[in-house]
Amino acid sequence: MDGLIPIITPEDIINRSEDVVLIDVRTPEEHADGTIDGTINIPVDELQDNLDKVPKDKTLYIYCRAGVRSDVASRILKQNGFDAVYDLSCGYDFYELYVKEQENRE
Repeated sequence: MDGLIPIITPEDIINRSEDVVLIDVRTPEEHADGTIDGTINIPVDELQDNLDKVPKDKTLYIYCRAGVRSDVASRILKQNGFDAVYDLSCGYDFYELYVKEQENRE
């Protein structure tokens, strides 16, 4: 493992294929305040104990609020044999702003 986690953009999430699994590593309270449809919520502090809930045969898009926890979670997944792991480094806050901006343009 070279230590680099590939990053994704909000556009990548919007245009994701059906084989992508979104994992929100924020707290349940943050998740309840807003999320991306179809997301699995596994807080980063609980990820190591819940690796069995993460499919190894899928592409994983990981996100948190601002990008720090998703980087930690992505590294945990890579260290545990998950290959196709991508990090929304800008976080949910930026994703939400991006989506609203796109809606305003329509």
